[in-house]
Amino acid sequence: MNRAARPKSKVVFVLGARFSIPAGAPPQAAILNDIFRLDIRDDRFRKAREALRAFLRDDLRIDPAKCEDAALEDIYTPIDRRIADGTALKGKSVFDLVNIRADLEP
Repeated sequence: MNRAARPKSKVVFVLGARFSIPAGAPPQAAILNDIFRLDIRDDRFRKAREALRAFLRDDLRIDPAKCEDAALEDIYTPIDRRIADGTALKGKSVFDLVNIRADLEP
């Protein structure tokens, strides 16, 4: 195979079961805390972060003082389950949930 024809290498991060912590990745439970503490002045980011905080508080009923400590699996699981079932969650349509999920992704 010609070297020029080789596909580019990709970097893969394996997260979960504490596998990634020794490699320097944050524990899953700390990721939201890091997101809420980022000092990013981008308006789109700010709106997505505040929408996420409101979703955690109002729809998932997470204590506002504990939103930053919520585990990602506790957020993704109800969103993904409702999207898969095609059902709303506390007034959020499947379309709304897809958008919320997109705001969680890089």
